[in-house]
Amino acid sequence: AVRWFDHWLKGRENGIVDEPPLTVYIREGHDPDMPEDTIRGNWIGLNTWPSQNVEDQVYYLTGQNSLDSLPDQQSDLLKLEYKASSGIEASGSVMWWGDWSPDQKKTDIYSLVFETAPLTNDLVILGFPRVHLNAAVSAEQAHFLTRLSDVAPDSAVTLITGAGFNGAHRNSSSMPEKLAPGQFYPLDIEMHFTSWTFKKGHRIRLSISNGQWPMIWPNPS
Repeated sequence: AVRWFDHWLKGRENGIVDEPPLTVYIREGHDPDMPEDTIRGNWIGLNTWPSQNVEDQVYYLTGQNSLDSLPDQQSDLLKLEYKASSGIEASGSVMWWGDWSPDQKKTDIYSLVFETAPLTNDLVILGFPRVHLNAAVSAEQAHFLTRLSDVAPDSAVTLITGAGFNGAHRNSSSMPEKLAPGQFYPLDIEMHFTSWTFKKGHRIRLSISNGQWPMIWPNPS
């Protein structure tokens, strides 16, 4: 940042304009509770976004609570009870996305959890993870919380990124619409931008819950 200001505000020729326009930090996988200034990784430069070196990695949710590369051959209905205080168990000191977070196991107790098998190779991700859900609720208002985590061989669960989605905002945030109880809705939830290196032997976990207290206020219904 200093070199950029030096060039454009002070007129210094320091080579900054010859470097890639986008620089991102690829995080190494790490344990929960690790302060941001101690996280290992490496910087890479990208000339375009999306990068030609990035390809979509698709996983399907199954009725057996797994994340698979192939869709399930049968349709399964999984249910989750509403818990207004869900999220306080493992949300860290400030509660906002991007802050360090404790082990997610306690919050995952109140979530629908889906996992891959242990990875056979390292997997690096970069971008906005997306979750496509077909969901119905028994009330007119509901939140959908999605969390992407890394499960280590010792069972430690590290939060990578996530998102909170208000079902009433499924079509518009400026003109919210109540949900019709019992009706299924296709939901497209984009998580916050992230980078991560899943190490060989680790698992990818997707957790879906309906509360993130006190980041998100409980639903009145």
